[in-house]
Amino acid sequence: MSAKTINDYKSLAESNLILFIGACKLKELTVDNVDDWLEARRDDLTMRTPQAIHSILRRSIRRAQGRDKVMRNVAALVDTPEGRKSGRPSKAMTLDQATNVLEHAKDDSLPAYVALSAS
Repeated sequence: MSAKTINDYKSLAESNLILFIGACKLKELTVDNVDDWLEARRDDLTMRTPQAIHSILRRSIRRAQGRDKVMRNVAALVDTPEGRKSGRPSKAMTLDQATNVLEHAKDDSLPAYVALSAS
């Protein structure tokens, strides 16, 4: 894993997992706890973030299982909810805008930047 990925996961864990369920002991963590926690966070997080933090939790509990700290991985028994759908607006051109640029670009007398700005 790259250093950036590790830092990203560490930041997600600190700001989401540890902050919200860090005080709960793994042996006491239930499927309902994880499900409720993920559902409560879904409107605050973008589409990808719930998947990432759920994955971090599943892997962490799997490591605890390997060391006989817990018997089952309760996070693996929960489906990841989708985050909020409204993210950053797309900066891509619409089909009409792209068609307009191409029409203006056919005019050889116009420089490319003029054709683009005329759209």
